[in-house]
Amino acid sequence: MTELVVRSDALVTPPQTVSASPSSASARATGDAALVCAGMGLLVLAGWVFDAEAMRGTLARVAMRPNTSLAFIVAGASLWIQRQPRATRLARVVALALATVVLALGVLSLAERVFGL
Repeated sequence: MTELVVRSDALVTPPQTVSASPSSASARATGDAALVCAGMGLLVLAGWVFDAEAMRGTLARVAMRPNTSLAFIVAGASLWIQRQPRATRLARVVALALATVVLALGVLSLAERVFGL
C-alpha cells in the first residue's frame, strides 16, 4: 500500500522580502532634482546679489524673492543628502533639519505676505 505524507513546511510559501531602499534610478532622479533645485536657487540668488534682472527669474514679470531662492538651495541640499539609500542616522537628522529650515522660511514668507511686513 502507498503511504501519503503531507508536510506542513511544503505548504507554506517562503516570505517575500520587500526592499524599502530606493532603486538606483530613483536615487539618480533624486540627485538630479537636488542639483536642479539648488542650481535654480543659486542662479536667482546670484541675480539678486549682482542686480541682474534676467537672473532673478523674471518670467512674465514674476521675480523669485531672495528668501525663496535660499529655500531652494536648502531644499536641494536636503534632497542631495536623502538620495543615498543607506544614509546614516546623522545624515537623516541633518536632512530633516534642512527640510525644517525650508518649512520655516515658507512660514516666514507667508507671514510676511499676510501681515505686510
